[in-house]
Amino acid sequence: LFNKGGRVTVNTDNMTVLNTNLEFEYEMCRKMGFTDEDIVKMNNYAIQACFADEETKKSRLAIVDATCTVIKSALYLLGIEVVESM
Repeated sequence: LFNKGGRVTVNTDNMTVLNTNLEFEYEMCRKMGFTDEDIVKMNNYAIQACFADEETKKSRLAIVDATCTVIKSALYLLGIEVVESM
């Protein structure tokens, strides 16, 4: 579905009932073959679909983008190769 353009998101739903958290769910995504870039895209989809007002969504999307930039810069400074489209 994701590879066909479906707006897939990662969720924990009711964490107390399902005994899960986002860290575990992200790890499961990686085990299923999703990349960090895919997970960032899923997070963007989740922000776009949430019930927040447009200004809040815009702010959250900017935070995700800035976080990716900081991580890429830090990895570059450490000499670690990064995928360009992250």
